[in-house]
Amino acid sequence: MRLALSIFLIFININLFACDGCNISTGIVNNDPVNYFSLKLRNTKYDGVESLFFRHTGHGGAFKESYFNYDLGVKYFFYKNFYAQGIFSYQQTILATDSVSNLINGITDPLLLVGYNNYRLFEKWQFNYNFYGGLDFGIGDYKTILGEEYSPGSKSYDGLAGFELLGKSKKIGFYFKGNIKLNFENDLNYSFGNGINSSLLFLYYHEKENLTYIPFIGVTYELNEQDYLNKDLVYNTSSEVLFFDMGINFLFKEKFLLGGKYKLGFYKYIPGWENVTVSGFEIELSYIFGNQ
Repeated sequence: MRLALSIFLIFININLFACDGCNISTGIVNNDPVNYFSLKLRNTKYDGVESLFFRHTGHGGAFKESYFNYDLGVKYFFYKNFYAQGIFSYQQTILATDSVSNLINGITDPLLLVGYNNYRLFEKWQFNYNFYGGLDFGIGDYKTILGEEYSPGSKSYDGLAGFELLGKSKKIGFYFKGNIKLNFENDLNYSFGNGINSSLLFLYYHEKENLTYIPFIGVTYELNEQDYLNKDLVYNTSSEVLFFDMGINFLFKEKFLLGGKYKLGFYKYIPGWENVTVSGFEIELSYIFGNQ
């Protein structure tokens, strides 16, 4: 049962920052000592009216940004409660006005993490905890034809660190996490904004024979700071969004996971838009191939 309750975090997990205007959410870590690989589709969409002269086309009017990421993730415990994990991703970004549509695609910077996770029992509660840190390697496709903020890769080596806490008692639980992404200047004197992310989710567990399903609701806060070029601020490259999250995960025979999530921004501060709606979804399939 410890596997069933905590492997769920594969799906709802950490948001990883790779570009301004899009916080990339992916399952980089889970809170149980199992090895797995996963395939995931992630989407975030910004749909609204851009400010005149201040963002993207500069012409104002209706504008959409849609980000699609296709991820391959692998996690492996190499010594007791210590693990290594890699994330590889391909990104498609669609920018559309009423009359023009542009597509930017390419490989993003791969990510390598090293972490430690364990659990403790306290009265009727079980607490799983996880600490991790790592680097993304700036070798993804660097495409700036429509501006650096839309580039899949960054050409810089950046750091990520964070934590997770999962608590469960009988059929209910909660999940709290936080992480920070520190981006550095690349050799073209451009640095993407740092990112901060945190989530609080509430969970319900139900088991039926070989199937466990776990619906959840909660909130996620995402902050991307502004970019810099030659040490000067690049305006209208920051974003701050508070999302409402809801989703469900299915675990079959403690080997296969299928999960999905929908998110909707109910508070947002995104310079460059007169008004905007932010939403997105995730779908993931994972296979668990062994314990630590």
